[in-house]
Amino acid sequence: MYSYLILSYYFVACFLINSLYDYFQKNLGLIYPKFNNYDDRRQKYIIKNIIKSNILYIISILSLPLTVAYQYGKPEVNTIIRFSGMFYVANDSMGLYKVNNLGPATTMHHLVSTTIGLITPMIDFYDSTTAQLLVIYTLAASYAYNVNYYLGIRFLKERNETVDLKRESFYIYLMLCICNFGYHGYFLYNNLNNLSNCNMIYYTIIMPLIYDDFKLLQFLYR
Repeated sequence: MYSYLILSYYFVACFLINSLYDYFQKNLGLIYPKFNNYDDRRQKYIIKNIIKSNILYIISILSLPLTVAYQYGKPEVNTIIRFSGMFYVANDSMGLYKVNNLGPATTMHHLVSTTIGLITPMIDFYDSTTAQLLVIYTLAASYAYNVNYYLGIRFLKERNETVDLKRESFYIYLMLCICNFGYHGYFLYNNLNNLSNCNMIYYTIIMPLIYDDFKLLQFLYR
């Protein structure tokens, strides 16, 4: 059953994130003077990534107790995952709305994540293998929160100040992608003859996300 209560948190999250855009656009230049040198589009791109890195960081922290609770079949875990998902996708939705001329790979990534996210209020994360695959993909993205932090902060600091962050982000992201894609490939190989329609749709939908992951890895490697 679709939970409209959970969906309502998506709109709350969008409102809060929109407010953060306004707050950061007015105040970020006080901490990082270089911020004031950029046009509106670049400023909002920086803000988008800084906000997303913080949301991913919070989700990564929440994942630790949730993983334990999930093993014990706690019903509250479903609600918390859905709730967290609303904040995850709200940032991508607001990125589409606030930032002009995002790259095609990033735009597709945000469209796909928003679409999947709006389905989340009807998903049972205990009974659906597709939902469990989605959790794996989301956690891999969440643990790579430093990548989004780098994408934003590189415009606010000197290049030599972000070299270590870029290198660290690349290696962490590479490791997470290997684990994530490896798990998805393992599941696909072992269930190739028993894939449900939801499984097949899921694997089709995430192709743009995988493409964006590879593009981002290439960028971080350079």
